[in-house]
Amino acid sequence: MTQVVAMLVAPLCYLLSSFSWKIMFVWTGDRLVATQGGALMSLYALGNGLLALAAFPYYLQYANGKLKLHLIGSVIFLIVYVPMLLAMIKYLGAIGAGYAWFLTNLVYFLFWLPVVHRSLAKGLHMRWLARDIVTPAKYSLIFLFLFENSMTEFNLWPNGRSSILIILVFVGTISIMLNFLSQPYFRYIAKSWV
Repeated sequence: MTQVVAMLVAPLCYLLSSFSWKIMFVWTGDRLVATQGGALMSLYALGNGLLALAAFPYYLQYANGKLKLHLIGSVIFLIVYVPMLLAMIKYLGAIGAGYAWFLTNLVYFLFWLPVVHRSLAKGLHMRWLARDIVTPAKYSLIFLFLFENSMTEFNLWPNGRSSILIILVFVGTISIMLNFLSQPYFRYIAKSWV
């Protein structure tokens, strides 16, 4: 299931974070709102993507009936998040809240999840990252990176909201399909339908 979520979450987070200005513009029609809200949307998209993937070590704990680590991790998360949130909002305003959310989820993902894996399934963490997150998501991320750079480099973005929306939906769909078609199991299912 981590692979399936990574195949969906990675391209969606990339779209929401890298194309945040365009998405906000399509949504609101206001360039100023898009400029002010785009960066905030990027940070929340990245933080929520990490949170979606971090749920799976929780499921491992739940399956083993050992929720003590989850409780400890949640308390640590709050101890880090709340003061950081208050400080970042005080100095940076709304964008500070986005930075606090993203950074706390990043720290949790990088430093707490290895502890959970080491406690319940020694040797799993690096395999989990490589096999279940990076491998299923890499094709869409490469595709989206190349698409974004090409569109920007050659100034190919249209000005109309509906045109931008159509492009983003099309590109998002292709990127998710790339992820699924890159996995042997899903290629097998796709062949059986044809």
